[in-house]
Amino acid sequence: MLELALFAAVLAQVADVVSTNRAISRGAVEANPVIAAIMGHFGKAWWVVKLAFSGGVIFWAYRIDSAIALVGMSAAIGFVAWRNSTLHR
Repeated sequence: MLELALFAAVLAQVADVVSTNRAISRGAVEANPVIAAIMGHFGKAWWVVKLAFSGGVIFWAYRIDSAIALVGMSAAIGFVAWRNSTLHR
């Protein structure tokens, strides 16, 4: 179960990055002020910072053997990715 939750968390993060980039390329604006600041500082490489931070959180949840934390994170980020995909079609 833990490995499946880990896979879901990684997949959700990648989906968020891809859907965010797609929405922004179609005219959307990043609503999260922290991510917007990271985008302003790192430009197109913003996703490296996001995935590094998210990777740390995922690693922590995996190390403490918390499938629930990984599933919760996957659900939240998956919702964000879905929402991004509905913007500026």
